[in-house]
Amino acid sequence: MRNGVLSVVAGIFLGGLFLNGYAATTSIANAPVDVIKAVRKTYPDAVILAASHPCNLGEAKQDAFGLLINTSPKTSQDQKPLPIIIVKKEGAWDVNEVTKIVESSKAPSSDSVLAYQPDIRCITLPNAEPAISTEAHGVFVGPFAKSHDPQMKHLCFNADDTYNNWVCLAIHPTTKSPALSFIQINAD
Repeated sequence: MRNGVLSVVAGIFLGGLFLNGYAATTSIANAPVDVIKAVRKTYPDAVILAASHPCNLGEAKQDAFGLLINTSPKTSQDQKPLPIIIVKKEGAWDVNEVTKIVESSKAPSSDSVLAYQPDIRCITLPNAEPAISTEAHGVFVGPFAKSHDPQMKHLCFNADDTYNNWVCLAIHPTTKSPALSFIQINAD
């Protein structure tokens, strides 16, 4: 038993965090306690699978985190992980489902195409990272298609490892809420 415990501890420190079958490149340790409490208020039974590093999101540089959660781990083994973005507004954390934002944005995708992975990045676009870029067939959408500050931060969720699909969000310049800013679907 002792060797088993040591193997688990070594796996956490050397191989990244492993939760509910997901090898997380982004650790839940990145999320502060008040963020976790806000998630639990909205999703009481949620298991946090991954969390981004803190992100000063959009031109407004709002405090934000991207998280991947399992909303009801006791009821469904086959449940898809739910990507959420949590943004600090007027001193309180506001929880938003990424999939609902994508669906309402008329983006060229559907939830059936997206298989979210525990890889969430806070980056500048368009070409800060070769995997997420206009050169890798990504496009800016919505108000971000017309103009965007190249120094503005976006929270990007890996939507499929196999096809290098990414869904990125920033703060909408008018509504001041999370909005789809960049999407890269079926690029590899």
